[in-house]
Amino acid sequence: MVTWVELLKAAILFHLNMFRRIMIWMIALILLPIRLLTALHRESSLEEYLHEIQIQLESLVWERKELREQLQSVTKERRILESVLAEIEEENDRAYARIELLERERKHVGLDGV
Repeated sequence: MVTWVELLKAAILFHLNMFRRIMIWMIALILLPIRLLTALHRESSLEEYLHEIQIQLESLVWERKELREQLQSVTKERRILESVLAEIEEENDRAYARIELLERERKHVGLDGV
């Protein structure tokens, strides 16, 4: 009697396992198209995102190029202004020296004239 119970139990478990596996495969087959569509949608979304990122990168590269050109222009302008400032300072120094010379001559002429 014990063997018949075990045999009956094994037969029922075998059929239950088969039924469970068939159900799992059926669910997997039913969900496969949904998973494929989801994957395709995700891929197209990622492609759009990648395209947007590439556009932003190109924009940043262009802006960097423009900024580099502006920096070079400003640097050149700064050098020119520094040289002009040096010339003005030299002129200023010469003017002060000339003023001092003229003041000394005036004092000297003033003393001689008295």
